Amino acid sequence: MKILVIGSDLAVMTILIMLLYNLASIPLHSPGNKAYTTERMPEFSWGGMQGEYVIYLDDSPDFASPVTAMVTGNSFRLGNDLDFGTYYWKVESGPVSSSVWKLTVGSSVMLSRNQQTVKNEGNVDLKVDRMTGFFVLGANESAEIGEDDNVIAEQA
Repeated sequence: MKILVIGSDLAVMTILIMLLYNLASIPLHSPGNKAYTTERMPEFSWGGMQGEYVIYLDDSPDFASPVTAMVTGNSFRLGNDLDFGTYYWKVESGPVSSSVWKLTVGSSVMLSRNQQTVKNEGNVDLKVDRMTGFFVLGANESAEIGEDDNVIAEQA
C-alpha cells in the first residue's frame, strides 16, 4: 500500500491535530455565544453523537456552583425560569467537553391594549397606572379596564 503525502510533515501534523480536536470537542449550537435573550427558559442545544451528556449552567465562568443536569440527547430546557443576569454554560460527555459560552437573560416590558383589555406581554411584572389607581399585572396576565381609561405601565 502506498500513501501519498502532499506538503510538509508540519502541514500533515497540523491537519491531524485539527481533526483530533474536532473529534474530541462538543460543538455548542444555541443559545449562541454572547447571546441576549428575554426567554427565561431557553433551550440549550449542541451537536455530537446521540448519547448521555452533562450540561453545566452557572453565573460564574469558573463554574463554582453550577446547576447540572444529565441529558440523553442533544438538547435541554430548564423546568423553571432563570433570573435576569449573565450565565455561562458548557456540555460534557465523559472526557470530552465543549467550550464555554455566555448567555444574558434580560427583561422585556410590553403592554398591549385591545379595547377594554390590557395584557402584559413582557416577562416581568408591570405596575399599571390609571386614573382610578394602580394595579400590578404579572407576565402574560390580562385585566379589564374602562373604555375611556388611559393607562401607563412601568416595570414593577
